[in-house]
Formats: sequence, C-alpha cells, structure tokens
Amino acid sequence: MAGTGTRGYSGDGGPATSARVYDPHGVAIDAQGNLFIGDFGNFRVRRVDASTGIITTVAGNGKYGYSGDGGPATQAELRQPLGVALDRSGNLFVSDTYRIRRVDAASGMITTVAGNGTNVVTGDGGPATEAGIGIAIEIKLENFPKYVRRQHLKRFIAMYEIFKLILPVKGSIVECGVFRGFSVMAWAKLSTILEPENLTRRIYGFDSFGGFPSVSDADRAGAGVAAPGDFQTTSYQELLELIRVYDQDRFLGHLPKVELIPGDASITIPEFVQRNTHLLVSLLFLDFDLYEPTKVALEQLVPRMPRGAVLAFDELDNPSWPGETKALLDSLPLNRLKIQRLEWDPYVGYAILD
Repeated sequence: MAGTGTRGYSGDGGPATSARVYDPHGVAIDAQGNLFIGDFGNFRVRRVDASTGIITTVAGNGKYGYSGDGGPATQAELRQPLGVALDRSGNLFVSDTYRIRRVDAASGMITTVAGNGTNVVTGDGGPATEAGIGIAIEIKLENFPKYVRRQHLKRFIAMYEIFKLILPVKGSIVECGVFRGFSVMAWAKLSTILEPENLTRRIYGFDSFGGFPSVSDADRAGAGVAAPGDFQTTSYQELLELIRVYDQDRFLGHLPKVELIPGDASITIPEFVQRNTHLLVSLLFLDFDLYEPTKVALEQLVPRMPRGAVLAFDELDNPSWPGETKALLDSLPLNRLKIQRLEWDPYVGYAILD
C-alpha cells in the first residue's frame, strides 16, 4: 500500500507504492478508507488517498522537534509520531513523545490536546495540556514483556500451546466467555501469524457482555462464589472496533474472521448452531464459569468436533466455580477424556478428542 522497501523520504504527490517511508509505525484508516501512517523516521504523518493511491504529508515538516501549534500541521515539528488515530469527524490524533497532538480535519491546523512533554504521570483533575502522560502507549505495547504481569504473559503462552495442537485439525474456534477479549483476540492473532491462508477457520466468541444472566444451585455449591451480574463488561463495542482494525492488518482481511455473538449463551448457542449447519469445531474453549451455559455448549458443540479437536476448560476442579466441572460430569463420560494440563499453568485443562 505504501513504500518501496527502501528507507527514506520521497514521493509526495505520487503513487504511495513508489514513495519512500522511514520506519513507519502506527497506521489508521478513516471512514473513506484513506490510510494515515506515522512515518516515524521522517518525523511526519502521511496520508494515502483511498481513491487515487497518492501519498501526501499531512503533519510534520521533517525536522525533529516540537513546534507549530496553532499553525498548519505540515509546518510543525514532530518528535516521534508513533501512533495515529482518527475520530468520527476525521480529525487526526498523533502520539508525539509524551504529548497528543490534533490536526483539525477542516483547517489542517495542529494543536496539542494532552501532555506537557514530560515522561511522568501527573495532572489528573487539571488541564490535559499540563499533565504528564508518561511513556507513549505504543512504546509500552511494543515492549510489553517489561510491563505485563507474569500470569498474563503465561496465559498468552498457554493460548499459543493450545493453538498449536489444532493447526492440522479442520474446524473453527469457539470461545465461550469472551469478557474483555484476551483469549478471543489471542486466537485471532495466532491464526493470522501461524496460518494466514486458513480462510475457513473462524473465531466465534459467545458472551452476554452484561455479566452472568443467571446463576444456578450448581454454581453456588460448596465454595461457589458466582452471583448474577458478575463480570459485567463494556468491552463489546471496543472489541468490534478492534476486530475492524485487526482485519486491516492481516492477509485476506476482506473475509470475515472473528464474530462476536452477544446474549445469553444458553439461548444464542443453539440458535447459532441451527443457523450455521456447516459448522465444525477444532477448538472449544470453555470459560463461562457457570453450569448452564457450559452444559449447553458441550451438548451443542462437542458433536461437531472431529477426532483430534481440542476441548479446553479454564475452571475445572476449581472450588470457586463448581458449575463448570458439574456441567462436564453431566454431559460427557469423564473417564473417556484424558484431561491434561500445561506444567506451568494451574488453570487450563484440555483433552484431545479421539
């Protein structure tokens, strides 16, 4: 879409594929499909027109620094234009070394809207432009092992190990219990990395996105802690937007890959299976925590799993969530499943169906 593969700065006013860029970082696409690139090494933000493919500079004059607020964005100095984003009106936001700068869509004028340029976190409750906003989020994400807690990194590695088991198995991935989206987006990105041409492997995520719709006696047994409304989240709209961005950053991105199915899974899973008569499941990952939706998922989806498929659980043998274990005991012959665990992870249990 842009760049020749050779570092440099050239090509404004011509085809983007003939232009040189230098260490491009963040990208964003506006409602018209125009592409914006954080051209980090050139201290610029550049735009590729969706209709013509022509590239232009929309912010930055190529000099390293901080200047130009209140004037044309193309005459301003930028330091590290790492991240770019757009709002619904087409205004451009640039993450620029402990500051967020805004380029007005109508006038092309640049202003600083947050951050004072210092690598500290200060200023809550005061003007945004006087606040210290610390290390840019893009830099933290690029260096995430420095910041992420051990247990979260371990969980991602667990997802990777499970995913490798299904690479030769036909079928889609069903995530039961999306919550904030860690696992469902892990499956999506692992598929993009490890099997970019597997266009029929879809990732389906079920969740109420409103907390537990109801809780049964099985979920309260013993030390059970479940209560209606637990794990309510506002992640649904955010995930839809992240899926859109994900589709822009993968091979065959014009074909659907991730689908979220909101609502009470005890109802939505049977409806989904009835609508999708083609469905095969290579990985069923159960993280509902509760008896009823877990039992429905097992009864509806296990018959669609071929030999070699992986059935995985997140809360088996956990006294806080007894409903998941009871759902398994009431649905499948336990002694015919070899439920294994990863040596370094206490939660995930899985069985390879044979």
